[in-house]
Amino acid sequence: YDGDIRHLREAADHFPDRERALLQKIKGIGPVGADIFLREAQAGWDELVPYLDERVRRTAGELGLPTSPPQFLDLVDRADLPRLVAALVRVRQERDTGDLRESASDHS
Repeated sequence: YDGDIRHLREAADHFPDRERALLQKIKGIGPVGADIFLREAQAGWDELVPYLDERVRRTAGELGLPTSPPQFLDLVDRADLPRLVAALVRVRQERDTGDLRESASDHS
């Protein structure tokens, strides 16, 4: 892509599944790296919105949030979507979602 990731975007014709596959052709980028990139890129690439990889959908479902992209997008303003997605990834990494639900119910 001549050092410019925007060329990848053009090559993918703005389809997230193609962008994910093309990203994985770059040496050192696998499925997880592609997901990370696309989760972050949706902040500026509107055609990716909402990009919900399996990790985000699984965590959302465990927390009782929608896992369908259109319903998920209804949760927050467009500008806040990347933050919500990042927060769900952090929840997955840092805690068991069952523990999180118990903690939330203890405080209500």
